[in-house]
Amino acid sequence: MKELFANIEKQLGYKLPEDKRQSIARLEDIPENLLLDARNLNSPLLAEVFFRFFLKSECTTFLKVFIQDKVFSAVPRPGKKI
Repeated sequence: MKELFANIEKQLGYKLPEDKRQSIARLEDIPENLLLDARNLNSPLLAEVFFRFFLKSECTTFLKVFIQDKVFSAVPRPGKKI
């Protein structure tokens, strides 16, 4: 898992902020900037690991569907603006 985090941080050009770990309680609350970062990873697997870092564990049931729908669909739907 550490290798995946290192890969994500390298691709995004920043360290994942520890103070934001598991800070998001609902998929609908993922801000637009995180959706864009996940899209820039160009990998559903890395996007899932990336989002799991920020999401509380109880709200990941539909994460794969969310990633497909919001991040990697042909016309992604907008997320929450921060």
